[in-house]
Amino acid sequence: MILPCGADVVWSEADSKSADGGDRLVVLAHAQESFSSSIDLLTKNAPSLVAGAAKKRAWSALAALHELSGHPESAALAWSEAAFAEPARRDDMALMESARCLTAVGETERALADVRTVLLTGRDPLALRKARLWAGYIAAFSGASDAASLLATFAADPDYESERPSILFVRNRVLGTVDDATRLLAEYSGTPEARILLAASGRRVDLALTPQWILADARPVPKPETRVADLAGAEPAASKTPSPADTPPGLAKPPAPLSTSADPSPKALQVGLFKSEVNARNLVSRLEARKFASTVSKRTVGEASYWVVTVDPGSSVRDMTMKLKDAGFESFPLF
Repeated sequence: MILPCGADVVWSEADSKSADGGDRLVVLAHAQESFSSSIDLLTKNAPSLVAGAAKKRAWSALAALHELSGHPESAALAWSEAAFAEPARRDDMALMESARCLTAVGETERALADVRTVLLTGRDPLALRKARLWAGYIAAFSGASDAASLLATFAADPDYESERPSILFVRNRVLGTVDDATRLLAEYSGTPEARILLAASGRRVDLALTPQWILADARPVPKPETRVADLAGAEPAASKTPSPADTPPGLAKPPAPLSTSADPSPKALQVGLFKSEVNARNLVSRLEARKFASTVSKRTVGEASYWVVTVDPGSSVRDMTMKLKDAGFESFPLF
């Protein structure tokens, strides 16, 4: 079967069986005349690519296109696929991209599952560093009592200097801390976070997806004439989540606390996610051949249906994760 992919290029089923098929698919996708055509091409063919680095790059390209077209939840699914595209080589940075996109649409519990996966079983220092900060963001969005002090620790840590504008912004918008707004506007006035806070241009600010992206449209921002001195003159908020009446004028009111699970223990380890039940059953057979008991269940996300393969973690999530990894299977906990 030959699929048209633009004026002079085509994609064939044979391409999906080659080790570099994912790279060719990305090139063809970028040659399309519209985002929708590129997304359709990648969506239809990325699942059938040979597992490996090229397949990861194809899923990553699809995730980026979903973000650019304003579909963060679809991007999160693609980032998750990219994270597990290479057998026994989970990409934790891609998994954190999935958490970022899920946070952007308010899916904090699903984002926290990705974060916990990295914190529990990750080995990439950069991904672990990012996961620790993201856990702090999610704590703030969820109304945790220690979120203010936790994010203050990150803001003071030199290792997180590049994320400081974002940290200050989240503390201000979610926790109502005026001193963070003052510092953000004084020291980081050229950042997107400061532009949202000041709305200096008087126009909507379009940003790449970040934890504060979901707050930009949902919360009021100061008038264009607002100055640093105006904000600095307000009474600083306490280091706890303030009530709406305590929130300084011109600053965002804190959102209602999000629900969190009372039991943080994983219920299962996800080993595979497929659009085809046959492929899911094939994975079950491979797991059983290595003495791992597994189950298959159907999951619906939007209008799409998926088949999930899971393994019972037993008494130790980490031990079972390492056993699966040693046998060539990547997994992450489901909460």
